[in-house]
Amino acid sequence: MANLILLGAGGKLSPTLALRRSRFSSQVARHELVSSGIEIIACDLLDRSGVDALPDIENVIYMTG
Repeated sequence: MANLILLGAGGKLSPTLALRRSRFSSQVARHELVSSGIEIIACDLLDRSGVDALPDIENVIYMTG
């Protein structure tokens, strides 16, 4: 199980933090993240039910906004 979750990894900086080199907005970058063992969970952080469905992880980096 993961010990860290990045909220907002669809933006500009979080994928760089996750992978240290790619932007999530392209399918190539998405493939690189998944190939590197990073699980992608699509979630609208304004949708309470989606947020409630996120895994319960102790370490959260909130990079939205």
